[in-house]
Amino acid sequence: MGGDPVRPGLALIPAVRRLLDRQEVTASELSCVEIMEAFAVQAMAGIAALGLNPALVNCGGGALARGHPIGASGAILSVRLWHEMVQFGYDGFGLAAIAAAGELGSALLLRSSGDRHG
Repeated sequence: MGGDPVRPGLALIPAVRRLLDRQEVTASELSCVEIMEAFAVQAMAGIAALGLNPALVNCGGGALARGHPIGASGAILSVRLWHEMVQFGYDGFGLAAIAAAGELGSALLLRSSGDRHG
């Protein structure tokens, strides 16, 4: 989904809003969130704008802590989300979101039964 070209780092916000709206899921129903951030303020702005619980976001460390691999960020973000949901037995929904180059925002919603074996 396209974002504001003046604020490309915030393109994940409309993507997440649209996804949650389509799936009829609210921010309070999320049990785990992974946000790819190029800058800490980018994640902070997304958390605030989307009403996310900061305690659920990037629990294993974000891109600033783990690395920000150009060209693979979205795939790695998705795998990290699933891994954390399975490893810690999260029951419910997990969200991954990224603002990419060119004012593009992407979001992924996963659902887990809380089974630690996937």
